Amino acid sequence: MELKVKEEIVLTGIYIPASGTGESEISLSLTDAGGNIYKGFSLEKQRSRGIKESGASKSDLAISIKNNLLIFTPTGDITIPAGSYTLTAEGTGGLTEAFLLKGVHAGAYEKYREALIGWELENNPKRSAEEEPSQVFGEAALAEDDTEYAYGEAQAAKQPVFGLDAEYQIDEIIVNTYNDGQGAAPGIIALIGQDGQTYYSGQAYGVSIEGTANAAWKIAPDVLLPPGYYLIALSQPEVLSYDRDGDPLFYVKASIPVHVRPDFTGTYRINLDAFKTSTLMGQVKEGGSSFSLKDFELTVLDKDGELELIGEYEGVPFSQGCQMIEETTEKVVAQFFFAADLSNLPYKAKIAADAFVTLSLAANGKPQIWISGAGVFDRAASAEKGTDHNTYDIKAAGVMTQRELPPFVMTALGKAGSAGNIPGQGNATQAAAGILFPPLAGLMVNILQEALKPKIKAPVKKRMRDKNWYKTKYPGKTDEQLAMIMLADAMGNTDEPDVSDAVSVGDNETMGRAPEAGRGVARDGA
Repeated sequence: MELKVKEEIVLTGIYIPASGTGESEISLSLTDAGGNIYKGFSLEKQRSRGIKESGASKSDLAISIKNNLLIFTPTGDITIPAGSYTLTAEGTGGLTEAFLLKGVHAGAYEKYREALIGWELENNPKRSAEEEPSQVFGEAALAEDDTEYAYGEAQAAKQPVFGLDAEYQIDEIIVNTYNDGQGAAPGIIALIGQDGQTYYSGQAYGVSIEGTANAAWKIAPDVLLPPGYYLIALSQPEVLSYDRDGDPLFYVKASIPVHVRPDFTGTYRINLDAFKTSTLMGQVKEGGSSFSLKDFELTVLDKDGELELIGEYEGVPFSQGCQMIEETTEKVVAQFFFAADLSNLPYKAKIAADAFVTLSLAANGKPQIWISGAGVFDRAASAEKGTDHNTYDIKAAGVMTQRELPPFVMTALGKAGSAGNIPGQGNATQAAAGILFPPLAGLMVNILQEALKPKIKAPVKKRMRDKNWYKTKYPGKTDEQLAMIMLADAMGNTDEPDVSDAVSVGDNETMGRAPEAGRGVARDGA
């Protein structure tokens, strides 16, 4: 598939819809016009929710739900310049020719990273104002374009090693793979410590040098390393280039770590259950879930001092604000409470929920969420219903499926302003954002109101009284007898007005007065 990138971006993901379940593995790569190869994507398959067109049947929608959305995410930062690219996907699974490539403007991203480091130097008392925010090791010229090199023997004994005198985050590594002007298809780059431990291993992507494609391998691992010496190991060590003095050609950029907690904004998939714990009769023994949501898509907006939980229930979006009560560099705990008084509704009840939301990182670095709390349903006695009081234990857990937010949330954010996790005090835009959709309590009240509305029955169509109707009504009668009965009905007083004249008043219908005596005619005989 061919595509063009108008500006240099840091790639965040590639999305490809696929028909069917497609269980086989699929590999993805980008190749620019110069032949540089960009690889290293993790694959996540999401079940498509399907889009029902107007007039489509439920069976049509069921077929569309079987489709998958394939999400390819770079394992590290991949920066791609403006230009033409070829996107290649290999494997099976009903791939379509539709795709979406998403990224962040590279210049803006670099400014953001610089601002983070500036914030760290300003707000961390352990940092010195004179401290160098970043360090460069190896051949600094490797990070520049159109640089010429003098290459030595590939068999030189020196290895690409660098040393750190303090804890640093590795932002970028480039190794020269000019390989006598042939370049080399990007492979794996690993960082091995002096203790023999592998601290990082990831797929590199290609960079041009002197017009040669893949003449350098590049990775942006964002890995935190303690003080010590580290070896840059290549999956193909023979392609590493050296200068005339026998020194390996490589470049490492490291920056001081920024101690801010993770940003938990993203889309999560959770399972939620509500278990009844007590009634008017007392405690309830362990039983099944009274209410359950499986694989429910929940959006979390991580704002200054507050979390906003967003979801869709029966097609209606809702929000729930949560006040942060604990915030560390590892986790966030927030609380929400809502109550609704439905005493004016036929339910004559009050409902409430009090819960805690905990967000943290799993061992694999993936954000995870827990919700735990209690719910109450309380109804006073009335003429129609007796007293009722139930309590519930609410439990939910899930993991982040993607950083991207659902389209309906992004649309609302675009109208209300941005929101996210920014170190330090939130800005005015964040403070003004508020919740984006009607509160959860309001949604519950609306659902109950709709459910309790009196149902208006559709009028029953009356069958036209033709000859067949009379045959069914009076079986065994002759045609002559049926004709007399039909005539008697037409002329006599009837409690059912003419079907085609339901509102008029004629000589066989009365308005405000009793029928005259003797006008009635027996319907079962002459």
